[in-house]
Amino acid sequence: MSSKVIPLIVCTKNELIKQGPTITIAIQLKIKLIEELDFRCGAYEQGPILPICTILDPRFKDMHFRNPLINAKVQKNIIKMMDNDYDEMINLTVPEETVNPPSNHNQYDLWGLHKTLEQKRSDTSLTHNNSRGELNQYLHRNVIKLNEDPLVEWENTKVIYPKLYKLAMKYLLIPATSVPSERLFSKAGATISKTRNRLTGKNLSKLLFLQSSDKNQWADIL
Repeated sequence: MSSKVIPLIVCTKNELIKQGPTITIAIQLKIKLIEELDFRCGAYEQGPILPICTILDPRFKDMHFRNPLINAKVQKNIIKMMDNDYDEMINLTVPEETVNPPSNHNQYDLWGLHKTLEQKRSDTSLTHNNSRGELNQYLHRNVIKLNEDPLVEWENTKVIYPKLYKLAMKYLLIPATSVPSERLFSKAGATISKTRNRLTGKNLSKLLFLQSSDKNQWADIL
């Protein structure tokens, strides 16, 4: 999962700093490793995707953020996405310009439109506060163990955090690297040979799926 990238970088750097070599070449190696780690991976915390994935993983949340400004910015972006999802849902169900008709058609209310807009503004403000409250409640809840499945945890808590659940299902499925896709292309190239050049895409997809299945699952398949 891509949510592991930032915690792994932080934990790796922490273990390097904890080391206390006494030999000169070992001291130089430690300094060089820390410099290269900062140079190659220091900007990951400022990226557009990895920080969101980390916060949405109930094993890590915001524990591994060293820069509080970045942490606040990521939380702000998450709240913005939560509100946008809510606004899209409202637009699909209720027309934006809908005005509630008065109960008595003969009653004239000069401030009727103002009252309608005021109620709409109040509902929007309440929704935004709920987004912040939902995120804060999630962040203040205890993290789960490292060996637990975050997707299972989200299935168990989706009623409590419905907006965050939708975001988690989008971001936690993002692979950390391109290795899985590259491995898939390599398997496809090895499967389609000169003697199997008439293999259709449908059958190739099935063969690749069977190759990716765990051997322990073959008993259930058969």
